[in-house]
Amino acid sequence: MKSELVVGGGLTPSERSRLAELEAGVEQDMRITAAAFVRIGVRLTEIRDSRLYRATHPTFDAYLDERWGMSRQRGYQLIDAASVSTTVDALGLPTPGNEAQARELVPLLRGEGEDAMGELWRELCAQYGEEKITAALIREAVERRMAVDEHAEAFPALNVAMVPLRELTRDNAWNYRIHDWEQILHLKRSLQANGVYRPVVLARDGTILAGHGVIRAAWEVGLTELPAVRLDVAADSPQGLKILAGDNEVGLRAKIDDRALTGLLKHVLDETGMDDDSLRGTGFDVQTLTALLMVSRPRSEIRDMNAANEWIGLCEFEPYEEPLKVVVSFDTEDDRQAFFERIGRPVVHQRSAGSRTISVWWPSREKADPSSLQFVLDDEIDDDEHTGRD
Repeated sequence: MKSELVVGGGLTPSERSRLAELEAGVEQDMRITAAAFVRIGVRLTEIRDSRLYRATHPTFDAYLDERWGMSRQRGYQLIDAASVSTTVDALGLPTPGNEAQARELVPLLRGEGEDAMGELWRELCAQYGEEKITAALIREAVERRMAVDEHAEAFPALNVAMVPLRELTRDNAWNYRIHDWEQILHLKRSLQANGVYRPVVLARDGTILAGHGVIRAAWEVGLTELPAVRLDVAADSPQGLKILAGDNEVGLRAKIDDRALTGLLKHVLDETGMDDDSLRGTGFDVQTLTALLMVSRPRSEIRDMNAANEWIGLCEFEPYEEPLKVVVSFDTEDDRQAFFERIGRPVVHQRSAGSRTISVWWPSREKADPSSLQFVLDDEIDDDEHTGRD
């Protein structure tokens, strides 16, 4: 169905001449090749923007349909693709090889502008080369870029500022963590070795939400300022208290692979040397690492404290050789005394208070210095059978 003429929409002689010229170019390009999409789109853009269709059609959509047999969607695809190509060309970059490639850049051009689109196109050309770029590859890159920007808009960058320590004095009355001297020692060592890599978190009024221990350690090492983030929350509001508790507790919910942790700390020792200061700043020292090793490795790997110290690398530690043992059980105290009579009343070397187990040497020897004794827990002895360990 033909559209009605627009009343008063006549063209000037120069406009009629220009329209004829543009339409002739469109007809020629549509017969030649699909690669002429840029010229077609540019000509349609001028016809639309100058309203050169108004003498014969009430709207541009009607003009596209009746003059060229195009849907509105198809007409604007050509216009948008041409806009991308001309913009890229104006930036001094190689133009997309076909309409499909150009159309994939349209969302970025509309959403973020010429510079963002040009930057992405430049990166793709440098990474893949013009000949290897496909429409699918462009689409994936655009989606990733816009997803990152959407995330950045939803979660704007934190405004971190350096704040003098003299202003970081508003301790939170709700803070329930006690920072003892040992933790402060580790924090000081970390500050001295690594600097500050995490900002203090403050409420709207400057009350501390996270970083009490770091602030105290900073004073002791002589720092004068710390990076801080000030959030728009009240210190005693539910949100502020959740930040306080979450900073303290959420990390504790993670499951720790003790085996991997001991391996990490051992690597630190190997790289830095075996001294008291090697692990300071990690929350561990050699003694706590040894204890962790004993509970995180099976007995087949770490048999005793000697093996733990050897694994860590305490070369100066003198290993203790565990003696051969036999456990003999008795029904009564008389039976035990009778047994001792038979073997010549050996010297009792250990008898723990409240325990029914005593320790002797055979052949009998003088009682050793208590510091050399190795204590055995009652639950290591099976009362139902005689056992031996070597």
